[in-house]
Amino acid sequence: MMSRNIIIIGSEYRSCGTWVYNLIRLALIKKCGELNVYGCYYFDYDMNNIAKWHIIKSHQFDEKLVNDKTFVIVTKRNVDTMIISFNRMLNLSCSLEELRLLNIGSTHWDKICNFRGDFEDIMALNGKLKFSNNIFSEISVFFNEVIELNQLELEKTLQDVEGLEIPNHDNPNYYDPITLLHPKHKQ
Repeated sequence: MMSRNIIIIGSEYRSCGTWVYNLIRLALIKKCGELNVYGCYYFDYDMNNIAKWHIIKSHQFDEKLVNDKTFVIVTKRNVDTMIISFNRMLNLSCSLEELRLLNIGSTHWDKICNFRGDFEDIMALNGKLKFSNNIFSEISVFFNEVIELNQLELEKTLQDVEGLEIPNHDNPNYYDPITLLHPKHKQ
C-alpha cells in the first residue's frame, strides 16, 4: 500500500476548523497538484484514495485514522463566543454542557495533536498570516517535505480561502463535498 501523509483537523465546533482545512487543502494543491490531494469529513473518508496527501476534518475522535504518518491539528475557541456562534448558526439555545458533549472528540485529538490553533489568535490582526506560516513550517518538518509557500503564494492562498463561496442550499444538512462549507457558514 502506498504511503499517505495524513493531516487531521480535529476541531471544536465553530473554531476555524473548516478554514484551516481549506487553507491546507488549497496550499497542498498549489504545491503538489490536485490529483495528489484528497480531502473530506472523517465520515466520508476513503482510506483507499490514491492521493499522497489526505486531509480529514473531524469533530469526533477516531483512533483508526492515526498512524505514524498522521499530523493532527486541533482548533479551539473561547467557549462563550463558541456558544454564541453555534446558537446563531443553528438558531438554537445550546447550553455549555451540551456544547461540551458535542466537543468531546476534540478533547481526545488534543492529547495527540502536533499543532494547536486558537480561533482568537487566528482571527486577530495578521493572525491568519502568522498561523499559516507556522502551520506550513510544522507540517514541512513533520513530513520532512517542504510545503511552505513563498509570500505571494501564501497571500494568494489566503485570498482563495476567503473567496470560497458559501453554498446556497435549502437542506440544512448539506455541505460542499470539496470545501466542506455548509449554508450556515459565515464569511
